Amino acid sequence: MHFFTYGIHAFLCLAALSDKILLLKLFHYLLALVFSVFYGIFNEIYQYFIPEREFSPGDILANNLGVITFLILIYIFQNKKQKKTFKETLDRK
Repeated sequence: MHFFTYGIHAFLCLAALSDKILLLKLFHYLLALVFSVFYGIFNEIYQYFIPEREFSPGDILANNLGVITFLILIYIFQNKKQKKTFKETLDRK
């Protein structure tokens, strides 16, 4: 559950950082990665201080793997879409 939740968090963070989802730059990915990873770590640390919750390094790992995987998939999808659009533009000329 942590994997998908933080993957979606990273996607939403990435979308919030860019005004146009197709014009993402590497800087946007880096910021989304940093924000999402630190949020996941902070979330686990504050759970240590809540009586019914517990700190889990495994949850931090699952959070970070979700963030990294989703950002990589978004990057791959975005680049395929840009290459396809660029190729269609060249074919029209």
